[in-house]
Formats: sequence, structure tokens, C-alpha cells
Amino acid sequence: MKRFVFRLQVLLDQALRTEDEERRRLAQLLQEREAHLRTIARAQALHAAVLQEINRLQQAIIDVLHIQACHLRREALGNDLQQYHNELAAIDERVRQQQWVLAEASHRRQALDNVRQRQYEEYQRLVEKQELQEMEEAVLPRLAREQALALARMREGIR
Repeated sequence: MKRFVFRLQVLLDQALRTEDEERRRLAQLLQEREAHLRTIARAQALHAAVLQEINRLQQAIIDVLHIQACHLRREALGNDLQQYHNELAAIDERVRQQQWVLAEASHRRQALDNVRQRQYEEYQRLVEKQELQEMEEAVLPRLAREQALALARMREGIR
């Protein structure tokens, strides 16, 4: 028998070579794709790590900003406290001045009270003296009459 001869063998061989070449290209493209997938995975991992670092830094920045805000508030409160202390010192000075003014007013009042007391005592002495004088004026003439009468009776009795 005759051997089978395929007339289109050359075309078949060419189609096989083309198919093999296309398989190689596909395999190469699939390798490239796998390499890209690995690159993408590494890039995504790096991206996630960078995002985590950004979040950590943002939190740190927020913490720093919070700390800075707290320091600013503390400084403001310190300034307020200093102002309050200054105002208190001014009030204390006004209190000392008012205490001095009050002491002076108390001394003047006390001096006037002393003068009034002396004048009242002098008035009392004058009133007592006047009452005594009035009593004497009222009693002495009567007493003088009684003495004169008693003297007159004595003289009559002697006679």
C-alpha cells in the first residue's frame, strides 16, 4: 500500500508552527500577566502599608495638633490666671487704701465722739451746777428764813 500523503501537509505544518508560536506568545503573555499580578499585589501591599503609615501619621498629627491646642489653651489659661492675679493685686491695693481711709474716718469720728463726750460731761456739770444753784436759791432763802425765825425765837426766848 501506498503511504498516506497529505497534500496540505505543508500547510498543516505551517498551521502547527503558527499554533505553537501563538501558544508560546500566549504563555509569554500569561507569564507577563502573572508578573504584573505579582507587581500589582506588591504595589497594593505597599499602598496599604503607606495608607497605614499615613493614617498613623495623621493620627500623630492630630495628636500633635491636639497637644498644640492644649498647650495654647494652657497658655491662655495661664494668661487669664496672671490677669486675675494682677486684678486681685489691684483690688488688694484698693482694699488697703480703703482700710486706711476707713481708719482715718474712724479716728476723726472717735475724736469727735471724744469732743462730744467732753462737751456732754461739761453740759452735765453745768446742769448739775445750775440745779444745785436753783436748789440753793430755793432752799437757802427758806433755810435763811428758818434760821432767822429760829434765831428770832431764840432771842425771844432769851428775853
